[in-house]
Amino acid sequence: MTSHAPTLAAERQRVYRARKRNGARFMRGDLSSEAVDALIAGGWIGVGEVGDPAKLAEAVADLIDCWARGTLRPPRRPGVTS
Repeated sequence: MTSHAPTLAAERQRVYRARKRNGARFMRGDLSSEAVDALIAGGWIGVGEVGDPAKLAEAVADLIDCWARGTLRPPRRPGVTS
């Protein structure tokens, strides 16, 4: 018997359901260069990380989470310099 890897669509659906079950939501949007510059200036992301979509998304998510908790301080990340 041959085992089959899940299709990309099935994997996306599995991840979507897991996020929804955990209360997370997915969003997609554009960030202006000014917004990216503000993330860098605020210490949310390093200059060398802005080209990585996952790092950029993590920085935005961290900013929103801190705003929601009322603690707008960037996390201490190794290697992140303004």
